[in-house]
Amino acid sequence: MEMHGADNPPTPPTQPSIAEQSSGNSRRRYTKKKRCARRDKREKVLALAGNSVKKVATMRRLKSQKVAVNIDVGSSGHASTGYIGLHNPISEPHRHILNLQAEGFTLLPWNQRDGFTLIDLQGHIIGGGASPRDPTWAQVALDASNAVKQARNIARFSDKQKQHRRGCFPAMATGISYGGGQTQPMTLRSSPENAAAMGLLMGSPSIRRITGLQSKLLHTIVPRLGAYYRDTLDALVASNSGLARNFRNSDFACMTANFGPNTITIDHTDFANLATGLCAITSLGSFDSNIGSHLILWNLKLIIEFPPGATILIPSALLRHSNAPIQSGEQRFSLTQYSAGGLFRWVENGFCKNRDRRPPRKEPEQDDNG
Repeated sequence: MEMHGADNPPTPPTQPSIAEQSSGNSRRRYTKKKRCARRDKREKVLALAGNSVKKVATMRRLKSQKVAVNIDVGSSGHASTGYIGLHNPISEPHRHILNLQAEGFTLLPWNQRDGFTLIDLQGHIIGGGASPRDPTWAQVALDASNAVKQARNIARFSDKQKQHRRGCFPAMATGISYGGGQTQPMTLRSSPENAAAMGLLMGSPSIRRITGLQSKLLHTIVPRLGAYYRDTLDALVASNSGLARNFRNSDFACMTANFGPNTITIDHTDFANLATGLCAITSLGSFDSNIGSHLILWNLKLIIEFPPGATILIPSALLRHSNAPIQSGEQRFSLTQYSAGGLFRWVENGFCKNRDRRPPRKEPEQDDNG
């Protein structure tokens, strides 16, 4: 045994030198850089192959919880063109999930491991949801929430942006839009302050990871529909140099940030979105998802638990949806991505608006359960 006397004090633990600390930091930066390079290379290879989904993601979809719903989306209400939903005024008030369950609604707990897919009466996949298994995803969601808060402090919201048919919370969109009297697809414009706010969001690595995840989930859950989105957006931006994707890793044309801090939507449909398409929603903030924030699908009488960092895809143009209220003192934000139905019609009409020409609706092949 080593003995220490008064003349032999214990040797203090050796501290790494500044050079050693610097070397360790350099190795970590190098490892992170290589990891990002591999990820970018993989995404480029998958894109060139006409795919954006790894095999493991496809296997996870096959293992997801299958939820049968009593609806045939193909025969649900949409406009005569088939590209958008119907604009039906809705005014269902906020309801507590316990009251809805008493009225016959089904509560679907969040499946953290495998996610879920919604299967309609025809056996078609009409939606789903998942959370990444990445242990760093909670930090990604937290960083994204902070980015939304920072952007909110920069933005100058109009009254219309603060109170609208989806609820009473500020919201702002960016990307390619077509509808509402536009004569052609256009990039949404904002004031300098709001453009800076959206630029801050779009430059955030956490926001980019979320938008990339949303797009990959689209391709994973409904690969044929995902290809339809990708091919349409590719054709659109190639036809007009004034149009560009929001994100390199996303095949959605538009993104909306809901700035909260109490983003609780009321009963509504997003009728201008592609009727047969899906809208991606990612929940952010700090709240108890066992009590509030649930996604309520009124047509399906379904309540889905919706924790921070989780993403759900639904046919938002056809299904009435809203959120359950959160508790006092909690905060909730959300990011959504979608594509207007008019964009698909514009591309399939030969990149023009022709009131006299209504081509047959090009339906993408349905993604079946399997």
